[in-house]
Amino acid sequence: MVKLKSALYNMSPDDFIREAVKSYQGEIPSLDSCVSSGEFCDGEIEVIDLPHVVAFKIGNQETDIVITDVPAYRCKKCGDIQRDVELIATIEEVLDEEVKERLGEQESLPRSISLYDLIQAN
Repeated sequence: MVKLKSALYNMSPDDFIREAVKSYQGEIPSLDSCVSSGEFCDGEIEVIDLPHVVAFKIGNQETDIVITDVPAYRCKKCGDIQRDVELIATIEEVLDEEVKERLGEQESLPRSISLYDLIQAN
């Protein structure tokens, strides 16, 4: 299907996929109810944005990059916060690639970057 649609719009499949990903406006999935510390709390869950700090060691110097606007889930009843482990791992993987690219091109590293800016950069 991708091959056919990309040909229809005179695009390579790679460019077609990139454009589709850039224009996709999905919603952050919600959780049904809270399971705090392994116990069923039954509180209502809200999606919040929290920062995530990623530490890098470059040579002998350590530096932190703060990723802002990372979605997390907070229970309105007990306050428990849950993060999407797969999302965090993917953020760290993509950020590692971005840092390597910037260092290779001798560009400065950001101290902070929005998750959505990181998505647009890749």
